[in-house]
Amino acid sequence: PAEALRVGGQVAVLAAGRVLQQGRTVDVMLRPATLEVARLFGDPVLNPLPAQTQRNALQIDAGPRIALLAPLATPSPAVTVGIRSGDLRLQGLGGDVHIDARVDAVDACGSDGLVFATSRCGPLVARGPWGSRNPASKRLEVGQTVRLYIDPGALFVFAQDGRLLLAPERARRRPE
Repeated sequence: PAEALRVGGQVAVLAAGRVLQQGRTVDVMLRPATLEVARLFGDPVLNPLPAQTQRNALQIDAGPRIALLAPLATPSPAVTVGIRSGDLRLQGLGGDVHIDARVDAVDACGSDGLVFATSRCGPLVARGPWGSRNPASKRLEVGQTVRLYIDPGALFVFAQDGRLLLAPERARRRPE
């Protein structure tokens, strides 16, 4: 996906010989039609977590409750929340929610890298500047419990059948 985004133009996401979604590369990345497209065409990786809709909120199973501006139109309260690994951070900002997780592995590649962790919500992969660009990461060790922060405006929400219900409004997210 990173190469496709750099080149731009049009893209088609295929699985088992079927076209799942096609369109402008940036549109497919920012608004994947389904959870399957988001998993296949995602860089950074998408972390899918089970959740429930509750009036004007999302309750991530065994995790945080996130207020919504309006109820989601879905036939079932069971949904999947998608968090891109690049949207999980070690340092929070005002309005963030958090998930506590145990570090399983750290893959540092230069100034960027991946943290693989296990939370009560499920497995998580966080991607970011873990080296000298992020002083909080210098203390990451396997087995350590960390608090991973998420901007609620960065969440994807998918219906039980996999179709996209809510995508982040990139223009409205706060700057990083």
